[in-house]
Amino acid sequence: MSKKIKIGIAIIIYIITSYFLVSTYLLPLYNKGREHSVILQDKKAELSYLVFLNEQLPRMEQEIAKVSTRLSELQDMLKPVIKEEELFLEIYNLARRGGVELSNISLGEIGAVGENSRVNVSINISGTYANLLSFLREIEVFPYIVSVERINVSGTEIAVGASLELAVYFKGVGN
Repeated sequence: MSKKIKIGIAIIIYIITSYFLVSTYLLPLYNKGREHSVILQDKKAELSYLVFLNEQLPRMEQEIAKVSTRLSELQDMLKPVIKEEELFLEIYNLARRGGVELSNISLGEIGAVGENSRVNVSINISGTYANLLSFLREIEVFPYIVSVERINVSGTEIAVGASLELAVYFKGVGN
């Protein structure tokens, strides 16, 4: 074999060996380095975000304290809740004091099941017109009534019958 052929074969072997070295060892090492660089950048970004959140934490705690204070103020402004038996007794006493006869009181549909629920209450009363007006004035300022949903009045000036539907917040309905 001539010297030129031996040199050519040596060059081909060198190129093949170099190719295998680059493709099997150096290229994966380079890619792994790039992946580590991307991961490192992600971790740095995450760290800077956590530092930012840590700096904002005292301000967020102050805002939470303000919101909690405001929430308790708003809860104090809400209508009070009452238990079913307490409501029936209070309405019975209002009717007796107002001089009207309470013939029926019943619960309607439960609005929302939970600790405090809005419930419609139906009441049938009878009495004189003046006593009915007095009872309605009393029920209007009754603290547990959310709203008077419906009033039906029938009868004469002397004997009057009325049907009321009220919305009330109950404590513990559906528990």
